Amino acid sequence: MSRLTTNNFIENQQHIQQEEIDKQDIMLDDITHEITKLKDIAIIIGTEVDEHNALLDETNTEVGQTNLRLNNTNKKLDKVMELAKDKQCWIITILLLILIIMIIIYFI
Repeated sequence: MSRLTTNNFIENQQHIQQEEIDKQDIMLDDITHEITKLKDIAIIIGTEVDEHNALLDETNTEVGQTNLRLNNTNKKLDKVMELAKDKQCWIITILLLILIIMIIIYFI
């Protein structure tokens, strides 16, 4: 091979390699751009998760407080029901006594 042909071959190969390097650079730029978009999305998702966690914590606290209030209310209602049962027993007893007295008076 002559020196000119060898130089042409080398130049041709260098040109082909440079084209491949340029294509790879473009592809790497595209990949970098997409990774940057994914990073931004991940940051947004992380922020959303943090906000939702804060809302869930707040809701959990409020539900706990409401649960305590409901338990206290249930205890108070239980006491009222016990008092009502006692009063009902007394009322029934008095009504029965009145009924018995009326029956006795009626038959006498």
